[in-house]
Formats: sequence, structure tokens, C-alpha cells
Amino acid sequence: LLYREDLSYGRHDLVVCEPLTRRHVVIPPLAPSSAESWSTKTVLLDGEDGDSNGGGVIGMSNFRVLCLQVETVSIIHTWMFTSASSSWRGTSIDMRPGLY
Repeated sequence: LLYREDLSYGRHDLVVCEPLTRRHVVIPPLAPSSAESWSTKTVLLDGEDGDSNGGGVIGMSNFRVLCLQVETVSIIHTWMFTSASSSWRGTSIDMRPGLY
């Protein structure tokens, strides 16, 4: 998972790469947030549903990207991108005091 920034066009992209085959997928950007962000983390996950005994294998047709954004008002926004749906789904989680 790579982060690509093009300042001349004001674009910020996430790119999933498969170095052995030289293939890549540009992930569509998330909608801009109007909230003040304290921290953002993005990770690449396998696309398995957890039922396989041998563990998940990440491939161009089988991956997920998880994005977490912590606001200063104690809310965590989470989004999951899946290669199967080619779209983001999101939710918000209230962060209770002491759980951070």
C-alpha cells in the first residue's frame, strides 16, 4: 500500500501494488472530512473472510484497505475498501474516556 501525492493537481491517492507482476490499483479517494483530524492510519489487509485455515493471501483481486481517522472531539471514523466491491464503506465510533 503506497500513498501518492501530486501537488500540481492537488491529488492524494492510495495505490495497492503487486511488485512481482507490476500491476497496481488506484483506490478512489475518500470524501473530504470537514472535521479536524488528529491522526489518520491506513493499512492493507488480506481479503479473506477469516474462514480459511491457511491464513489470508493478498492479491490484486483479494484485498481490503482499512482507514481510521481520529478526530479531536473523541470520535473515530472508520472506512473499509474492498477489492470485491471497489468502494468504501464507513462508520463512526464514539471513543470513551480511558479507552484510547
